Amino acid sequence: MPAHNGPSVLVTGIHSAIGEYLGSEFMGHGWFVVGADSSPRTSHFARAQVQTDLTDVDSYSRAVRRAALLGNGLDCVVNTDEVPVFGEQGEAFVRAAFAQALADMSGSVVNVLAEARSEGLDRSFVQGRTAELATLNGGSRVNTVAPNLLDPASSYRGADADEFLASLNAHEPVVHRRPTLDEVAAAAFLIAAGPLSGVTLEAGDILPLLRH
Repeated sequence: MPAHNGPSVLVTGIHSAIGEYLGSEFMGHGWFVVGADSSPRTSHFARAQVQTDLTDVDSYSRAVRRAALLGNGLDCVVNTDEVPVFGEQGEAFVRAAFAQALADMSGSVVNVLAEARSEGLDRSFVQGRTAELATLNGGSRVNTVAPNLLDPASSYRGADADEFLASLNAHEPVVHRRPTLDEVAAAAFLIAAGPLSGVTLEAGDILPLLRH
């Protein structure tokens, strides 16, 4: 644990909009926040900074190890959109977080997809990948907060116009208010500190969670 005897967290992409909200949220609850991204400057919403390339697994691994030293251990790693957890090497990134810092502390990984680059990601893919990643290390937890996931307008791919309209009406998406970044950060904090694992929080899940 850090010198102030509170839990510690690594927030990747700390200088992004969602990264700053995440840092502020965790700091507000007494956590020791270490930021990481390409900047050498420590964010106002972190206590320390690790300059690194978050798209490279080896650099990411070294950043997690450095953050664990700065925080005297890590209880959580929060991956923002800058870490390609849902790319081809996603499993390697999560394994690196566990191997370098979290395994001995039964810590958690929270993937927060809140920037424009994550809009339109396939819902079933993100849900399935999150559930798979949650099985990588016994005793540790992996969850995702993804307010940008969208329902497909229709599953019908034929050429018949009447069948297309019938399918569209049958699969009319439910429109939820887009959570604000501070609400996304608050949800990320709650799921980071809670017992759940393998869960994907979408736009319609975030506000009900915050009301409880």
